[in-house]
Amino acid sequence: MSNYVLDASAVLALLNNETGADRVQSVLEEATCFMSVVNWSEVARKLVSKGRAVEPVAESLQAVGLEFKNFDYDLAVASAQIAAPPLSLGNRACLSLAAVLGAIALSADQIWLTFDTGVNVELIR
Repeated sequence: MSNYVLDASAVLALLNNETGADRVQSVLEEATCFMSVVNWSEVARKLVSKGRAVEPVAESLQAVGLEFKNFDYDLAVASAQIAAPPLSLGNRACLSLAAVLGAIALSADQIWLTFDTGVNVELIR
């Protein structure tokens, strides 16, 4: 199976047992998976806003094989070059990490398919 980079929307779908959670679970079980710390920050913020502890969730995701990747200078430059104005920094962080790793970006954000970013995107719903 290919490598995947998970967007915050995919991880939140898994954590909240939303539509598409089963696809995220199967990707985590079968593929090598990564997540930008920028996207993890989005997930962590949602957890904190709901009064949930962040570390146990991070540890459980890492236990099933998710690897967090730092957002460094090279990724910042790659992210800046994605010419899709409505996409947020988090969206571009996920897409740029997928581009650099030659991975598939896994997301629930359908708007991603309207742009030619050069990244293979798979939607979970």
